[in-house]
Amino acid sequence: MIPATISNAYGQMKPAQIFTDHMVLQRDMEIPVWGFAKPGDVISVQIESHKTTTTTDSNGRWKCKLPSMPAGGPYKMSIQSISDAILISDVMIGEVWFASGQSNMEHNLGGWPWIPHSQIKNYEQELKDLDYPQIRMFTVPKLASPVEMDDLRGGIWELPTLNTLPSFSASAWFFAKELTKDLGVSVGIIHSSWGGTAIAPWMDRQALKTFENDISVPEVPKSFNRDKWVEDANTSWSSYIAFRERISNSGLDRVSFLSNSSQSEAPWKVLKKITEPDGTSSSWIWLKKELHLSDSTNSMEWCLELGYLNRQAHVFLNGLEIGYFLYPKKAKIELPPNTLKKGKNVILIRIAQPWGIPKVEGNKFTLISNTDKKKIDITNNWWILKPEVSPKPHGKLNIGSATYLFNGMVAPVIPYAIRGFLWNQGESDAGRSDFYKKAFPALITEWRKRWGKADIPFIFVQSTNYQPSWSKPEESWSRASLRLAQAEALTLPNTSMVVSMDIGDKYDVHPANKQDFGYRMAIQALSKVYGKDIQSDGPRYKSHFIQGNTLIVNLEEVNGLLSSTHNDSICGFELAGKEGEFYDAQARIHGDQIYIASKKIESPIEVRYAWSDNPECFIYDSEELPLAPFSTVY
Repeated sequence: MIPATISNAYGQMKPAQIFTDHMVLQRDMEIPVWGFAKPGDVISVQIESHKTTTTTDSNGRWKCKLPSMPAGGPYKMSIQSISDAILISDVMIGEVWFASGQSNMEHNLGGWPWIPHSQIKNYEQELKDLDYPQIRMFTVPKLASPVEMDDLRGGIWELPTLNTLPSFSASAWFFAKELTKDLGVSVGIIHSSWGGTAIAPWMDRQALKTFENDISVPEVPKSFNRDKWVEDANTSWSSYIAFRERISNSGLDRVSFLSNSSQSEAPWKVLKKITEPDGTSSSWIWLKKELHLSDSTNSMEWCLELGYLNRQAHVFLNGLEIGYFLYPKKAKIELPPNTLKKGKNVILIRIAQPWGIPKVEGNKFTLISNTDKKKIDITNNWWILKPEVSPKPHGKLNIGSATYLFNGMVAPVIPYAIRGFLWNQGESDAGRSDFYKKAFPALITEWRKRWGKADIPFIFVQSTNYQPSWSKPEESWSRASLRLAQAEALTLPNTSMVVSMDIGDKYDVHPANKQDFGYRMAIQALSKVYGKDIQSDGPRYKSHFIQGNTLIVNLEEVNGLLSSTHNDSICGFELAGKEGEFYDAQARIHGDQIYIASKKIESPIEVRYAWSDNPECFIYDSEELPLAPFSTVY
């Protein structure tokens, strides 16, 4: 393995980048501290009366351990060599968690600049509740690397403020709030995630050795220019951000002009039918339609239906935005009286598709009066405007390469003392659950090994609900099998799973209610790591038996009475007979058992529950925690 460092030559003594002002160090366990200096330099590290000394090795690296300390602070950490001295201030001793994964862990409170309306639920209100100086936040800079870096390329510990909190992981923030309120100690979150990433890039080379037939692992380069690689990576990331922002936001400052422009003022082309914007290679398009209404229509209440706009769509009426839609949510807008005016009205739509070509789908494009049911078909006679050049990002992010994110965003943090891991990832591996079932436990085991503790608590979020298609949602099950693959990790010690299939958003892969995700991770930690008397798990499948034409499921972890979101019927269950084909079934709750039968299955053999990308009815216990999805044939 090539050692790759963030400094080419070690002259001045310095600690690793993870050690900065405002940091939180893990209480009640030894605290590793490491850094870089001239070979042979003697380094001393001290907090209060605790002092340790070490010697820099021939590669210019030093590492030592401070003894275990109880929660407290603020302290100062001094690091000294013969010629240099560094003082790190406002150091707290408390609880430290490493939060990682893809976009639903990355999802900042303020959302992404390149995804409109992506702030979390109650964003403005949450920013008013940030007075938690005990919480400290460290965001690992994004870097994919072909070799393991021994230091981060940047990052500092920060307190929550109006400037820092909007760009921090929302799930991790709400997790930290629950912990510090309950435990009364400082909580530090090291956040290291990257949206759209699969599991393999987060695994180290050793963990991937057993998967050579499943995945390609890049060779370690024979030579590696660290500075050039980091420079290129920074350039590529900046280019990608600009690319995404152009796709999502370009032209939004010209809505008034585009609404009123003629064909001579802007290159509008005739579009006979709204569902046929073919022949475009652009990542975004504008669509426009003029409607001429009589005097008697302006006082009516109207409903505007625009089918399904794939994928990010702004809808404007007479220059004012009246709706924003993420595919596959139906574009349906209720218009109050006097929104439409006598004479000419202009509907303007901007559709952006970062991962393909913008499309308009569906078969219902109308303006309907809620007053007298008058209907105006608006399917035909539109205008389309396409950008002349579809921008492309420069360089490569390399986020799909196995080991690269571990190398650049995990390895440099090891062996920082932590209490446990938080993990929310899997959407990019939907459709390959057989691989995930093996790879996820391997990642957990290897991360623990690299940190030097075989039983570090590992809390993960099971894939949430999401409907990827409007036309045939019932035929998509990739997330259902992924959820069961994720659950296989519960066979490892000290692992905990947050069931989230009931708290997502079927129209948005990034649900805005990150409060619920943070809370459910927190109760897992408070119950299983800190020993608090809190119910953290909902009911789970234990076993089943057959009684005539009824299959009876025994549940465990049942707390209080069970109830269904649909009181008149309990849905979500399916039965299969010897042929193996599943059919919808009816279910009844009896204590901690569920009786299930189907008119189409005389002799049931197998059962499954919530087998859908977007299950829509659930069974809860008295703590409002859901029954986990299961299948007896997985």
